[in-house]
Amino acid sequence: FPVVNVPTRPSGSSDCPMGAGGGAAAGAKGDGAPVDEEKVKKMQMNAQKLDELAEKAKAFEVDKNAAVGRSKDRGFTVNMGKATELDPDLRGKERATTLPAGGARRGDFQLSAEVQAEMKARMEKLEGRVRRGSIFLGAVRDQDLIQKWENDCEYAVYGKLSTGQSPASEREIDFYPKSAKLAELTAKSGLVFSCTKGCKGVGDRSPNQDNFSLVKYKDKGGWEVICVMDGHGPAGHNVSHRSVQVLPYYLHNSEFFPDEMEKALEDAFQITQQDLLGHGIQEGYDVQASGTTAIVFLRNGSDCYTAHCGDSRFVLGHEGDRTLQFETMDHKPNTESEKVRIEANGGEVREFRYDDEYGGEELVVHRVFIKGCDYPGLCMGRSLGDECVKAHGVTCVPE
Repeated sequence: FPVVNVPTRPSGSSDCPMGAGGGAAAGAKGDGAPVDEEKVKKMQMNAQKLDELAEKAKAFEVDKNAAVGRSKDRGFTVNMGKATELDPDLRGKERATTLPAGGARRGDFQLSAEVQAEMKARMEKLEGRVRRGSIFLGAVRDQDLIQKWENDCEYAVYGKLSTGQSPASEREIDFYPKSAKLAELTAKSGLVFSCTKGCKGVGDRSPNQDNFSLVKYKDKGGWEVICVMDGHGPAGHNVSHRSVQVLPYYLHNSEFFPDEMEKALEDAFQITQQDLLGHGIQEGYDVQASGTTAIVFLRNGSDCYTAHCGDSRFVLGHEGDRTLQFETMDHKPNTESEKVRIEANGGEVREFRYDDEYGGEELVVHRVFIKGCDYPGLCMGRSLGDECVKAHGVTCVPE
């Protein structure tokens, strides 16, 4: 919505057309040239309309940042009607605490240059162990993934890895089989999805760290797998993009799938964690202080399973009576079972308190650190990636 400054004439001003020279006689320009009376009349009418628009504009509230950092697809907030005070009770007490990277208050914990150098050294040490053959970190090849989607799946849809996205823009989509059209595949799934980028501030062009995938297998009962992931940290977008692809791949390949579903899901999460380490080394992105939450939902007729780690939440509702049927519990570091495991393995849960700029109650956030260190400051007790705290109680084992 464009911001328009509507000029108004000061009270007591004459009806001379705008731009008329000071002291000019009515009906003539400042240089004495004749004036088109019809044009003067139209300009007077326009001035009157501007006055009316200015009066009506008092009933509009426009986003004060609308004129700052404008881009072609940036969204703005416009309130229609008279200004009113917000009811403080409209804002719930429980709010997300994993907002975008770079947020000093509720987002990813800010890593110092020294800590970032240490994370880089950890990745290099891991890479050295792989080269020496002391450990093996395999990562499935892209051609193997494509072969799986083309040959073994009715459809596979997931978000592309994009850079330079504007806030509120939709993620680009990749899909298989390539012989089909995306609209045909989504119609076959019966699902509607949206993956839009948030806003981290004026001029934000950072990557969208959220991602998803929809996969339906042709064999093994025709199960459908839906993944939703929310990345965090410097390379959270890489971690979520990789995970939404390879987790359905490893699930389908599991020896336990589909007869022992819980074992198959745990197996897929564990191998995905190893794949992230190998792929991070191959592609050169951080997996030490970068990670993602993960939600996996499987359905086959009336049979359903969920598996999740982190503080993204799966919610199942009923369209008929509009009631909540089921929801997963967030893996927050201060949850007793999570905290006990973290502290038993050399991790530390610290509490941070922030004033609420909306006038609500004080906001309390709990973060995980390696004991005695100032990193990584993770807001969850389980995740994929985040290798620096995997030995300190932050597990990738799903619930």
